[in-house]
Amino acid sequence: VLFRSEATIMLEDVMVLGGYQSVLGDCVLGPLAGTEAMFSQEEKLKRAHSMISRSMGQFARQRPWIRHFKGTGKKLEHEAFLALWLSRYVFPNYYDFVSKNVFPVAISLSGGFPVAVAPSLLASIYRDMGLLKKFLIASVECPDSKSKLYLSAPLQLVQLWAWERFPTLRPNPNPLEFGEPRSARWHMLKKVGVKDVREALDSACESFQWRPYAIAVENWNIPKFYKENEDYVTVDSGKDLVMESWVRCLRISELVGMDC
Repeated sequence: VLFRSEATIMLEDVMVLGGYQSVLGDCVLGPLAGTEAMFSQEEKLKRAHSMISRSMGQFARQRPWIRHFKGTGKKLEHEAFLALWLSRYVFPNYYDFVSKNVFPVAISLSGGFPVAVAPSLLASIYRDMGLLKKFLIASVECPDSKSKLYLSAPLQLVQLWAWERFPTLRPNPNPLEFGEPRSARWHMLKKVGVKDVREALDSACESFQWRPYAIAVENWNIPKFYKENEDYVTVDSGKDLVMESWVRCLRISELVGMDC
């Protein structure tokens, strides 16, 4: 008897494959909780954002943002860098601008306060996959429609997820160098020439990799929560952050993103 089950990109993939380890901590939509100095930093970032926006017409684009803060040597340079990183790689947008919404997250991370970035990133992926599905259905029902679709989530993680779990779809992975992230296995590789992707997916039940990150790969340090044998572990909040992060991946929870 062949049993089938649904499979999709999960928090585990974002944490292990994507390298976004910020699973624990405050919600990205939470208010800035810290000292007066942190509120002052937010105001300074907002003033810089407004100044760059006026000079660029409408948005604080990323290149002028880099030029404004790079090499200043001030403490605010770190917060500005994190705001750029969040806007470019975690919550990217199709206009390539620095978003003011990420300022509290950037300041909290800079101050050593944990923020649950990974769940919100996954929320944005699900948001865009939902938009993509609706757009494809609408394009079939109304082929003459000229509506446009804008997606901004890091959907490349879905591609990497598919290559990790579907051997028939993936190219030969790169050898990992010591210290490289898991995603380096697929760097600069091109997709395999599969004529019918749906047929390949439907016929991949037996070869589907349910636990790809537990398989030994040279120079890959397998996380300690992937064990060969069953083990009873008590997870106390705050004592073992690695295991607590893994527990969060197993729990049913609501994914809260910046705008979803």
